[in-house]
Amino acid sequence: MDAMTSFDDDVFVLRDKSEQVEVYDAVTFTLQRHITVHGLGIWTLGMTACDRNKCLYLSNWNYNSVHRVELSSSNAVKKWLVAHCPEGVNRITY
Repeated sequence: MDAMTSFDDDVFVLRDKSEQVEVYDAVTFTLQRHITVHGLGIWTLGMTACDRNKCLYLSNWNYNSVHRVELSSSNAVKKWLVAHCPEGVNRITY
């Protein structure tokens, strides 16, 4: 299953069974870069962007985890284990 979200002038796309998030320009739809998220596995069922923290959240069903990717030059990734098979993440606006 593919996932997609947007933030500022970027559109983020995660293809099925991939560990790379594709980043597109929201105006021209041209590919700008890739963000690698190691350990995503094949069942990432949701992705959203957080305006406040300037990051992406990705839910990983088969590894019972949520990944947080900073949208800075470092693209640092954190991984949290969760109780049972997360099927998605929701966007919260402030």
